[in-house]
Amino acid sequence: MMRGVHHLSCRGRDDRGAALIELALVVPVMLVLAFGLIGLGLAYKSSSVLVSSSRSGARLAAAAYAPAVADNAQRAAMLENLRVSVERNLDGLPGQAEPRTLWVFRADSSGEPTGGPGCTSDCIRWTWDEATGTFGSQTGTWPAPRACGAVIDSVGVRLTARHQIDSPVFDGLDIERSTVMRLEPISDQAC
Repeated sequence: MMRGVHHLSCRGRDDRGAALIELALVVPVMLVLAFGLIGLGLAYKSSSVLVSSSRSGARLAAAAYAPAVADNAQRAAMLENLRVSVERNLDGLPGQAEPRTLWVFRADSSGEPTGGPGCTSDCIRWTWDEATGTFGSQTGTWPAPRACGAVIDSVGVRLTARHQIDSPVFDGLDIERSTVMRLEPISDQAC
Protein backbone atom coordinates (compact mmCIF):
# COMPACT_ATOMS: atom_id res chain seq x y z
CA MET A 1 0.00 0.00 0.00
CA MET A 2 2.84 2.39 0.69
CA ARG A 3 4.14 1.74 -2.69
CA GLY A 4 0.99 3.16 -4.37
CA VAL A 5 1.09 6.29 -2.20
CA HIS A 6 4.70 6.88 -3.15
CA HIS A 7 3.77 6.55 -6.80
CA LEU A 8 0.94 9.13 -6.47
CA SER A 9 3.27 11.54 -4.69
CA CYS A 10 5.74 11.52 -7.60
CA ARG A 11 2.95 12.03 -10.05
CA GLY A 12 1.77 15.17 -8.17
CA ARG A 13 5.25 16.68 -8.43
CA ASP A 14 5.35 15.93 -12.15
CA ASP A 15 1.99 17.68 -12.63
CA ARG A 16 3.21 20.76 -10.75
CA GLY A 17 6.30 20.93 -12.95
CA ALA A 18 4.20 20.70 -16.09
CA ALA A 19 1.91 23.43 -14.79
CA LEU A 20 4.91 25.70 -14.16
CA ILE A 21 6.18 25.14 -17.68
CA GLU A 22 2.72 25.88 -19.11
CA LEU A 23 2.52 29.03 -16.99
CA ALA A 24 5.96 30.14 -18.19
CA LEU A 25 4.81 29.75 -21.79
CA VAL A 26 1.36 31.34 -21.42
CA VAL A 27 2.14 34.37 -19.19
CA PRO A 28 4.39 36.20 -21.70
CA VAL A 29 1.82 35.74 -24.47
CA MET A 30 -0.97 37.00 -22.20
CA LEU A 31 1.13 40.03 -21.18
CA VAL A 32 1.89 40.93 -24.80
CA LEU A 33 -1.82 40.65 -25.63
CA ALA A 34 -2.82 42.74 -22.60
CA PHE A 35 -0.33 45.51 -23.34
CA GLY A 36 -1.26 45.41 -27.03
CA LEU A 37 -4.93 45.88 -26.17
CA ILE A 38 -4.06 48.78 -23.87
CA GLY A 39 -1.98 50.35 -26.65
CA LEU A 40 -4.78 49.95 -29.18
CA GLY A 41 -7.25 51.42 -26.68
CA LEU A 42 -5.04 54.50 -26.30
CA ALA A 43 -4.75 54.73 -30.11
CA TYR A 44 -8.55 54.68 -30.29
CA LYS A 45 -8.64 57.50 -27.75
CA SER A 46 -6.16 59.46 -29.92
CA SER A 47 -8.41 58.95 -32.93
CA SER A 48 -11.45 60.10 -30.97
CA VAL A 49 -9.68 63.27 -29.81
CA LEU A 50 -8.61 64.03 -33.41
CA VAL A 51 -12.20 63.61 -34.62
CA SER A 52 -13.51 65.93 -31.90
CA SER A 53 -10.81 68.53 -32.61
CA SER A 54 -11.40 68.48 -36.37
CA ARG A 55 -15.16 68.91 -35.80
CA SER A 56 -14.56 71.86 -33.54
CA GLY A 57 -12.29 73.48 -36.13
CA ALA A 58 -14.69 72.75 -38.99
CA ARG A 59 -17.65 74.28 -37.12
CA LEU A 60 -15.66 77.44 -36.51
CA ALA A 61 -14.41 77.59 -40.11
CA ALA A 62 -17.88 76.92 -41.57
CA ALA A 63 -19.38 79.77 -39.58
CA ALA A 64 -16.62 82.37 -39.71
CA TYR A 65 -14.21 81.85 -42.61
CA ALA A 66 -16.18 83.22 -45.57
CA PRO A 67 -17.23 86.50 -43.88
CA ALA A 68 -13.68 87.07 -42.60
CA VAL A 69 -11.99 86.72 -46.02
CA ALA A 70 -12.83 90.26 -47.14
CA ASP A 71 -10.61 91.78 -44.44
CA ASN A 72 -7.03 90.47 -44.01
CA ALA A 73 -6.97 91.29 -40.29
CA GLN A 74 -10.29 89.52 -39.70
CA ARG A 75 -9.14 86.49 -41.69
CA ALA A 76 -5.86 86.31 -39.73
CA ALA A 77 -7.74 86.60 -36.42
CA MET A 78 -10.26 83.94 -37.43
CA LEU A 79 -7.51 81.50 -38.49
CA GLU A 80 -5.64 82.17 -35.24
CA ASN A 81 -8.85 81.43 -33.30
CA LEU A 82 -9.30 78.21 -35.24
CA ARG A 83 -5.70 77.10 -34.61
CA VAL A 84 -5.92 77.84 -30.88
CA SER A 85 -9.33 76.14 -30.60
CA VAL A 86 -8.01 72.97 -32.24
CA GLU A 87 -4.90 73.00 -30.05
CA ARG A 88 -7.05 73.25 -26.89
CA ASN A 89 -9.10 70.28 -28.02
CA LEU A 90 -5.90 68.30 -28.59
CA ASP A 91 -5.06 68.56 -24.88
CA GLY A 92 -7.00 65.30 -24.48
CA LEU A 93 -4.49 63.33 -26.55
CA PRO A 94 -2.78 60.58 -24.57
CA GLY A 95 0.94 61.03 -23.94
CA GLN A 96 1.81 58.50 -26.65
CA ALA A 97 0.34 60.70 -29.40
CA GLU A 98 1.86 63.77 -30.97
CA PRO A 99 0.04 66.03 -33.45
CA ARG A 100 1.72 66.45 -36.84
CA THR A 101 -0.36 68.66 -39.15
CA LEU A 102 -3.49 70.81 -39.30
CA TRP A 103 -5.12 71.71 -42.63
CA VAL A 104 -8.08 73.96 -43.41
CA PHE A 105 -9.10 73.47 -47.03
CA ARG A 106 -11.77 73.84 -49.66
CA ALA A 107 -13.24 70.35 -49.98
CA ASP A 108 -14.47 68.65 -53.12
CA SER A 109 -17.59 66.45 -53.21
CA SER A 110 -15.65 63.49 -51.77
CA GLY A 111 -14.33 65.56 -48.85
CA GLU A 112 -10.78 65.78 -50.15
CA PRO A 113 -8.80 69.00 -50.75
CA THR A 114 -9.59 70.47 -54.17
CA GLY A 115 -5.88 71.11 -54.69
CA GLY A 116 -5.12 67.38 -54.52
CA PRO A 117 -3.66 65.17 -51.83
CA GLY A 118 -0.82 67.57 -51.06
CA CYS A 119 -3.20 70.41 -50.24
CA THR A 120 -1.52 72.67 -52.80
CA SER A 121 -4.24 75.27 -53.43
CA ASP A 122 -7.16 76.71 -51.48
CA CYS A 123 -5.55 75.26 -48.40
CA ILE A 124 -4.00 76.62 -45.20
CA ARG A 125 -1.51 74.41 -43.37
CA TRP A 126 0.25 74.31 -40.04
CA THR A 127 2.92 71.87 -38.84
CA TRP A 128 3.34 70.90 -35.19
CA ASP A 129 6.31 72.51 -33.45
CA GLU A 130 7.56 70.16 -30.73
CA ALA A 131 9.58 72.91 -29.05
CA THR A 132 6.59 75.17 -28.42
CA GLY A 133 3.91 72.48 -28.22
CA THR A 134 1.78 74.38 -30.75
CA PHE A 135 1.16 74.43 -34.46
CA GLY A 136 3.90 76.55 -36.03
CA SER A 137 3.70 79.17 -38.71
CA GLN A 138 0.89 79.13 -41.23
CA THR A 139 1.44 78.46 -44.95
CA GLY A 140 -0.90 78.45 -47.93
CA THR A 141 -4.00 80.45 -48.76
CA TRP A 142 -7.66 80.12 -49.59
CA PRO A 143 -8.37 83.60 -50.87
CA ALA A 144 -11.86 83.32 -52.37
CA PRO A 145 -14.29 80.87 -50.76
CA ARG A 146 -17.69 80.78 -52.45
CA ALA A 147 -20.43 81.46 -49.92
CA CYS A 148 -22.87 83.43 -52.10
CA GLY A 149 -25.45 82.30 -54.61
CA ALA A 150 -26.20 78.77 -55.72
CA VAL A 151 -22.71 77.33 -55.26
CA ILE A 152 -21.44 77.17 -51.67
CA ASP A 153 -18.02 75.68 -50.90
CA SER A 154 -17.40 73.10 -48.23
CA VAL A 155 -14.59 73.55 -45.73
CA GLY A 156 -12.52 70.68 -44.39
CA VAL A 157 -10.32 70.48 -41.33
CA ARG A 158 -7.80 67.63 -41.30
CA LEU A 159 -5.56 66.63 -38.41
CA THR A 160 -2.79 64.07 -38.37
CA ALA A 161 -0.96 62.63 -35.39
CA ARG A 162 1.61 59.92 -34.71
CA HIS A 163 0.61 57.51 -31.95
CA GLN A 164 3.51 55.54 -30.48
CA ILE A 165 2.74 52.01 -29.30
CA ASP A 166 5.13 50.44 -26.81
CA SER A 167 5.33 47.07 -28.45
CA PRO A 168 8.02 44.94 -30.02
CA VAL A 169 5.58 44.19 -32.86
CA PHE A 170 4.25 47.69 -33.74
CA ASP A 171 6.30 50.82 -34.32
CA GLY A 172 3.36 53.22 -34.12
CA LEU A 173 0.31 54.41 -35.99
CA ASP A 174 -0.22 57.48 -38.15
CA ILE A 175 -3.76 58.68 -37.50
CA GLU A 176 -5.56 61.11 -39.82
CA ARG A 177 -9.05 62.45 -39.20
CA SER A 178 -11.06 65.02 -41.17
CA THR A 179 -14.36 66.81 -40.85
CA VAL A 180 -16.04 68.56 -43.77
CA MET A 181 -18.88 71.08 -43.42
CA ARG A 182 -20.62 73.45 -45.80
CA LEU A 183 -19.70 77.12 -45.40
CA GLU A 184 -22.46 79.22 -43.89
CA PRO A 185 -23.87 81.38 -46.69
CA ILE A 186 -23.11 85.07 -46.55
CA SER A 187 -26.16 87.32 -46.63
CA ASP A 188 -27.23 88.60 -50.04
CA GLN A 189 -26.36 92.15 -48.97
CA ALA A 190 -22.73 91.17 -48.33
CA CYS A 191 -22.44 89.41 -51.68
